Order: sequence, then structure tokens, then C-alpha cells
Amino acid sequence: MSKQLIPVKSMSSSTCKSPSNNEILIRVIKPHERQQVLDFLRVYYYLEEPLTTGSEPKQQDKEDEEFNMSNIEYGTCVMAVQKNETNCQETIVGALLAGPKGPDEADHLFEEATKLGPTKWGHIVQFLGCVERDANICGRFNVQKVLHVHVMGVNSGMRGQNIGRRLVEKVLNLAKSLNYEMVSVDCTSFYSARLFERMGFECINIKYYTEYVDDTGKQYFKPDPPHECVKTFALKL
Repeated sequence: MSKQLIPVKSMSSSTCKSPSNNEILIRVIKPHERQQVLDFLRVYYYLEEPLTTGSEPKQQDKEDEEFNMSNIEYGTCVMAVQKNETNCQETIVGALLAGPKGPDEADHLFEEATKLGPTKWGHIVQFLGCVERDANICGRFNVQKVLHVHVMGVNSGMRGQNIGRRLVEKVLNLAKSLNYEMVSVDCTSFYSARLFERMGFECINIKYYTEYVDDTGKQYFKPDPPHECVKTFALKL
């Protein structure tokens, strides 16, 4: 799929009040914007995400997309939009999807993986269940209410402008306002792990892709370098 700009909406000039041309704003994703966000993530997340690109088939399952997009209903998903003063159009340049989890999250993941069976998404959920079990965020920190970051994608042409950092900062503020005790994330990418490290998140657990094998004993996830593992990070609020 070719890289593209994903417009959100157009407004009349009478309602466009952007203080500067091409300003990047960070805001909560609204339910009716679900399809535009999914279109963006299909280009700027799934084509680069190691669990997706490192297993066959390369295309993500529909259930994968449905699960990630379902988090929008919690009001804890945010996006970066570039607001053009000239034509009053917002274009998505980044998105982060996060949702709640509790102490029984690993059990839920294993149950869902059993229902899914040996599908691509089923293997991903099973692997993430192992990651969740080993990290044991709730038990380790004695917390009940955690906001978990599932997805983050940034327009490759806009990188280097701290969009990822701003998305995470917005989610941290949202989590505090909604009385979450912690924010956690399983970084499947070497690059996303570096961002959360720089932002002061604590690395709780590391799970190498070589540790997860299929029924024949073969390594299931084989992403390209430098992606070697999933790093789980957490930050107490």
C-alpha cells in the first residue's frame, strides 16, 4: 500500500480558527473518526509492526483491526492532526490507541487465543498473553486499574517532530484525569521501545521472539532487524 495523507474533515472558513498554518494538534479520537484512523494505521502502523510483518501472511487479520479499533469507545485513544489554515482541513499524522486492563488480563488473552485457534491473530494474542503473564504489571505494582497502549503509528514523513512523544504525553494526562494508576505498553518495535525509555518508563520485562514457537517447534515471529524482542514498560501515575 502506498503512503498517503489521511484527511479527517473539512470546515468552512468561518469556523477555522487555527492560529498558525499547518499546526499539529493532539486530541482524543471521536467514535465517528474510526474509519479514518484505521485507514491511517493500515499505512503507518501495520506495514511496519514486527508481529504483523514478522509472520505469515504479512497482512493483519480483520480481528486484529477490530480489537484495536474497539478501544476508541473508552475515550483513551488520541491522534495528531495537521490543521491547514488555508483550506481548514485536518490530516491525521499520528495515532495512539489505548484501553483499560486489570489483574486478569493474561487469563483473558489466553482464553481469547484458544477461541481464535491457530490463526495469525490467535498466535499474536497467545504471545501477548505470555508477555502479559510474565510482566505481571498489576501484581508487581499492586494496582488494579491500568491503561495499556496497544498501537502507535506516526506518518513517516513527519517523524523527528516529537509527535510520538506528544501522543504519549496526552495519554498520560488522560490516564491521570480518569484515575488510572499506571500506564503500560508492550513495545514490539525497537524504535518504540527507545521512545518509552527516553520518556522515563520502567522496563519491566523482555520477551524475545525466539522464545515463541509453533506446534512444530519453529520460531513463529521472525521480524527483520533490529527488532528482536517485546519490551514491556510501565509508568506509575
